[in-house]
Amino acid sequence: MRSSFVALALAVFSMTVHATPVTPDASAIAASFPRVPLSTGDAAATRTNTTLPHGGIHADAADAAIFPASFIFCSDFECGTSCEVFDLSTIPEDVCFNGVFGDIGSLAIVQPSNAGLPFAVLVAPPNCIGTELQVPTVNECFVVNSAANVIGAFAVVP
Repeated sequence: MRSSFVALALAVFSMTVHATPVTPDASAIAASFPRVPLSTGDAAATRTNTTLPHGGIHADAADAAIFPASFIFCSDFECGTSCEVFDLSTIPEDVCFNGVFGDIGSLAIVQPSNAGLPFAVLVAPPNCIGTELQVPTVNECFVVNSAANVIGAFAVVP
C-alpha cells in the first residue's frame, strides 16, 4: 500500500507542466480604448510625422519601447469585432497598402508602452489618392464616418 502511494505521488509531482504566456488580442485591448471621431482636423498636413501617446506627451525616445505596436481596422464602431491586425514593425515606410480590408467603422494603434511612434500612420481613400488623415495618437479608438472619410489604404511615413 505504501509503495503504491509513493508511486502515485512520484507520478503526480514529477509531471512537468509547460505553459505559454497568453498574448492579449489587439482588438480585445482596443475595445477598451476611449472612442473619438477621426476627422478632417486630423489631416496629415496639419501634423508632424509622429504619432503621440495617449495623453499627448512623448517619452524619451531612447527609453521608449516603440514595439510592439499594432494597427487595427475594424468593421464595428468600437474597435472590438471583425478586425484586421497589422504589426507595425513589419510595415515598410512610404508604401501605400491598398484594399487589404473591407468596410471600416473604427481603427486604432495598440501600443502597450504608450510611448507614441516616431513616424506617422496615415489612412486614405483607395490607392492613397485624396485626403490622407493621420491617426493622431496611440491607444485610442478612432471612429470613421464612412460617408465623409472613405478609408481604403494606409501608409507609414517617417
